[in-house]
Amino acid sequence: VINEVNQFKAELENIVTKESGISKEQRFEFVHDHLRGLITLNAYRTITPLLNPDSINFGWANKNIINKVTKQQILERLEKSHNAGRAVPPYSSEQ
Repeated sequence: VINEVNQFKAELENIVTKESGISKEQRFEFVHDHLRGLITLNAYRTITPLLNPDSINFGWANKNIINKVTKQQILERLEKSHNAGRAVPPYSSEQ
């Protein structure tokens, strides 16, 4: 099953990068017009079979749309994060 999935992943990569005939700059739009929300590198990445693993972990990430923000919004977020005091920064404000 893993080999078959990896073959499909390779076929998808070939379709997108070669057979489609579109430029590298146009690939993102091409892929996401057809497969909305796809994380392309995860789709291309092969699955490595493991025999008798000690543990198995699973991670999931939601792919957010990139938002344009203003300088003021970034400064407000940084200030809020700085004032939260939940983590110890590597340097103090004085440094």
